[in-house]
Formats: sequence, C-alpha cells, structure tokens
Amino acid sequence: MHFFDHPHPEYRIVGHAFKYGDTTREIRLRFLNPHQRIYSVPDDAHTFKAKVANGEAYVGEFPANIDGGDIVVKSADLTSLAPDEYRMEILEEYTDDNGKKQTRIYPSPHMYVHFKVEESVANASDEYVKKVTFQDVVDEAVKQAGMNLEITAKSVASNEEASVTQTYSNGKSHAEFLIPRGKNGQTWQPYINEDGNWHVKLIQEGKLDGTRN
Repeated sequence: MHFFDHPHPEYRIVGHAFKYGDTTREIRLRFLNPHQRIYSVPDDAHTFKAKVANGEAYVGEFPANIDGGDIVVKSADLTSLAPDEYRMEILEEYTDDNGKKQTRIYPSPHMYVHFKVEESVANASDEYVKKVTFQDVVDEAVKQAGMNLEITAKSVASNEEASVTQTYSNGKSHAEFLIPRGKNGQTWQPYINEDGNWHVKLIQEGKLDGTRN
C-alpha cells in the first residue's frame, strides 16, 4: 500500500514533483477502472511506456514498469527534462488473443497525468554551487581589503625608529611604513599584529662591520 500525495477523481499519484537532476525519485500511478470505479491492476506481462509533453510540444518516450500494482516511472529516466510542468500518457503494448500487436492509452484514451520537474539551486543560478567554508569568507575579506588598501614605504635615517602610520580617507585605508636604512645590516619586516593594525619588527640583527647574521 502506497500513500498517494496528489488525489484526483480518476487516478492516484505519488512523487508528482521532483528536483531537476535528482535520480532517486519515482512517479507511482494507479488508475481507476472507468466502469467498475475500482483501481485497475495493470497486466505485468504487457509493455508500458510513458509519453511526455510540456505546454508546447511532445517531448519524448520513457520507460515505465509495473511494481505491486503501480505503474512506476523513475526520475533517473527523466534527466533530459528541463525544469517545467509536464503531462504524461501511459502507453500499453501487448499481443491480443489473435496474435495481433495492440497499442492503447492506459487505462482509457482521455487519461493523462500531470507532473513537475522543479528547479534545483544550481540550475536556477546556472552556476556550480559549492559549500561555503570559513576559509572562503576569510579569503573574500582579504580580497576586498586589498582593493581598498594603499601601502607606501619610506626609508628613514638609520638612527630613527621604525613605525607605521595608518589613516582612512576617500573610502580607503592608507598605511605608511617608515623603515630605517639598514643600520649595521638590520632587517625590518612589516606585519599585522593581534590588534589588527600594521607594525614593523626587527627580524635580523647586523654586525658592526655591516655584514648580516
């Protein structure tokens, strides 16, 4: 027994909507016998196919199978369908008692059902959507900061202190580094401290003869 999520006076359907690209879903159908008002049981010795059209034109033919009295069409067989609303007819093919091949719309000529292929996020944006990590956020922030950061560096006398001056104007941050001229071979390096500001630190001492360690 299946729970049918889309009641209709002439048929019952479950799985009438699924996301584009989802290959794990099924459309399950049962039709009322037009004369006896009970659900028809399709003959599993017959061949069934799903004929599909949208609001503009016939789209194509897709496999249909019988399972526990249901007619089943798998979303894995409908991956060529773009997001849209569709209608489906079930075609039944069999050989009659006289050995003649027959084809008919199951269970009656006027019968068809509606289903929908919904847009997925990737399909709606037409872009590959990836999981956003904390590192992605940091990388983007650094990128944006780089667009709004101007850095200048000036050399000063070897007996002056290394320093950084930060200002903000015209929507941009400005950082000016004052670097002593190689006093006794010393090497200075700009860096961002824990306070979020730029600083300059001594990373290599020099010798009195001017050579470096």
